[in-house]
Amino acid sequence: MRFSRTMPGAPLIAELYRQHAQGLFSVAMTVLHDSSLAEDAVHDAVSRLLDDRRIDGDPVAYLYASVRNAARDLGRRRSVRRADSISEGLFDPSLSTEGWNEPSSDLRRTLAEAVDALPPEQQEVLVMRAVGRLGFEQIATAIGVPLGTVASRYSRGVGALRQQLQEVVR
Repeated sequence: MRFSRTMPGAPLIAELYRQHAQGLFSVAMTVLHDSSLAEDAVHDAVSRLLDDRRIDGDPVAYLYASVRNAARDLGRRRSVRRADSISEGLFDPSLSTEGWNEPSSDLRRTLAEAVDALPPEQQEVLVMRAVGRLGFEQIATAIGVPLGTVASRYSRGVGALRQQLQEVVR
């Protein structure tokens, strides 16, 4: 799905939001670490897109970039404390997909702590890939870095998670 001029209306934007709500929220959480601020950032980005409706390129990457930018703007405007764990974004039960087995609370907590320990740029790429299900090219477009940088951040993040989780299992 690519658009170079004007998107054909709110129904498509609403559908993109429905498909990517959890991933968008997770991206905002990696920036803000506050669930209510993350919700505000997603709402602001989607509202602006509904008003503007102009997207150049991949609409999914554009939507993620818009949420990321809205979260950064909101974070700059407010003094953000790290009050909530990123696990809210990764495993929000209200956004879970039917048929998925929910991980135990211990596993959720362990994974959330491992993800929280990663550098923010690795968290961002892992969340976009794992939760948002974006491809590396879409992530590169969304965060404005070269494809190789995305692959490197993903690889380092997965390696660090693997190491942290192996230490827990031992």
